Amino acid sequence: MTAKECALKYLAMGLSVIAIAPNGSKGPAKEVGSWLPFMTGARATEAQVNAWWPEGTRNGVAIVGGILSNDLAVIDIETGDAYTQYRQDCHHEGLLYALDACPIVITPNGGRHIYCFGVHRKNLKLAKSTEGKTLIEIKGSNGYVLAPGSTEECHPTGLLYRWENNSLLELPAPALPVDKEDFNLMVTVAVIQNVGKFQEKFTPPPLAPTLLTDDRKRPGDDYNERADWETILHEAGWEISRIHGEKIYWRRPGKDEGISGTTGHCKTDGSGDLLYVFSSNAAPFQEGKAYSKFSAITLLKYQGSFYAATRALGLEGFGEPEVEANFLHKPSVPPLTIWTPDVANLPIGREYKFVKDIKAQNPDKTWHWHGYLYPGCLTLLSALWKVGKTTLISGLLKSWEQQQFYLGQKVSQARALYCSEEGDATWESRCLKYGLRQENHGFFLQPFITMPTIQQWQDFLGKATHIMARDGFDVLIVDTMAQMWPVKDENSAAEVGAAVNALKAVCRDGKRSVLAVHHMRKSGGEHFTGARGSGAASALADILIDFTREDSAGFGQRSKTKRVLTGTGRWNEYTPAEMVIDFIDDELVCLGQKDDLEFQARIVSILEVLNDFEYLTLEQVQTASGQRRDTVIRQLEDLVESGKVETTGTGTRGSKKKFRKVTVQQPHQNNLGDFNNGDGQSL
Repeated sequence: MTAKECALKYLAMGLSVIAIAPNGSKGPAKEVGSWLPFMTGARATEAQVNAWWPEGTRNGVAIVGGILSNDLAVIDIETGDAYTQYRQDCHHEGLLYALDACPIVITPNGGRHIYCFGVHRKNLKLAKSTEGKTLIEIKGSNGYVLAPGSTEECHPTGLLYRWENNSLLELPAPALPVDKEDFNLMVTVAVIQNVGKFQEKFTPPPLAPTLLTDDRKRPGDDYNERADWETILHEAGWEISRIHGEKIYWRRPGKDEGISGTTGHCKTDGSGDLLYVFSSNAAPFQEGKAYSKFSAITLLKYQGSFYAATRALGLEGFGEPEVEANFLHKPSVPPLTIWTPDVANLPIGREYKFVKDIKAQNPDKTWHWHGYLYPGCLTLLSALWKVGKTTLISGLLKSWEQQQFYLGQKVSQARALYCSEEGDATWESRCLKYGLRQENHGFFLQPFITMPTIQQWQDFLGKATHIMARDGFDVLIVDTMAQMWPVKDENSAAEVGAAVNALKAVCRDGKRSVLAVHHMRKSGGEHFTGARGSGAASALADILIDFTREDSAGFGQRSKTKRVLTGTGRWNEYTPAEMVIDFIDDELVCLGQKDDLEFQARIVSILEVLNDFEYLTLEQVQTASGQRRDTVIRQLEDLVESGKVETTGTGTRGSKKKFRKVTVQQPHQNNLGDFNNGDGQSL
């Protein structure tokens, strides 16, 4: 059968089809254009199919997934080896009856397309190779697969797609829908191919070699051996969906059908039987990760704190005291202090202060960056991605070393301890570009591999505070918070508040300042509400800076390189309301306050409308400049007062006042006065 004949057959069976270009790209043919209408709108008509395959064409044919193809989802297995393993796994799970009932295509790579009707699924990657390449995925309601009938030119190998089982071209009627429970198990079998290819998530840190003095067990190791998954997961609301031999298939809380994870399939020598999760909605677990019993109970009951979990399990009788004490050894630097009620540490002899006791730690009121960074204060800088946040801060690092001013604001000599989400490869070239001194600013590059717990976050900031006091750093920079703080739900005021309060503790002594960089929502927000997530971060910060593109507001010509720094906070008399900056000769330059720049832009706009040979009325100037009437009146008054514009007419009925540009400076004229003739009629 030709590709066109196959396409018409598929169409007659209620499937949505498109033509594929014969160039190996697997993309739609030029006759089709965009294929999206045939995903969500309507199936192609017979006339369209005829037009897509004109005489002599080598176009291929593809079947679109989703509702327009009887809720088709295709399990796409990339290689023959992966299919062989998948078929063996289905056999072990007693699923061959379901697999063999499906229409199956052999792909040119030797893989398989398994057609499953009656299940509404979107595209989803299920399994990857150890190199990170996709092995198995679902092509569903937002995808398509090339089908038998396609020519050799449609695939890079030059080979054909062939029906192996239950060919749709030979069925007398549309294929029957697959049982949903069977489909869920078929997907689960595919996902399980990931097991063993990725390290266990949330593995507790190993003991230091000097602390391993005997063979006694830690509480976590003992718990992995003695605890059972049924108790752990049932207490967390998980339910057993299916049991097959030693394997148990689990369903997460809030889900009525399907499978969310499995135990008994993946095991390691160190952690024993692991829970493998393949649901993206199984918080606190993450999709595609394996967890030991100790890791799971730590997440479920102790908010991810291995310290708290170890102590609690030790009190329950897991592990042995000496090893437990080693595991819980105190850090080499003081932890971050959140509350200090000890009277002995206060010279005044009380836990609280009277007015007479309140003394600023910065009596000279020296700013690290005038208006923006003040000792003892937390500054929150919010911006969209790729706006130039790190470029802005890199220039600030340089100014602390070499200059007295940065972007029009005075800076004092300061040293920064910079916590960055970027690595050495990025920062080496950046330090060279800005000519930063070899041993001045300090850097923590990518300090966290995974999201820390609140305890780990506080311990890290305690360490940073200790280092700043020891080595003489003045400013802590966190860029960006989203990549480092222990916040799982950015909309949770409690989580965000706890993370930000820990940051504020760093500068509590009034000697250091903190600059925290955060992302904005895509939609932005007025009055400093654009920061992503809960408003607790903005509420707790002392100074707020929004860093936006210039075209987000303002009057006059737009620029791709201009940016606006909008500021507010506890020091409004010092913090510029809106400052416009620009990239000039690869450096950031301050252009001035936004109000002043807009005033000048409006003046220029009016001068561009006027000429020196023809008088224009107020209405003509307003229309041509695009400004409001009252604004134009004020601008013209200033221009006449300065001698740049001259007038004619008295402004009375029958003698409208008109304006033109002055080429030779004239003596100043009187103010324009009222633009009405006394009875409210406009002139």
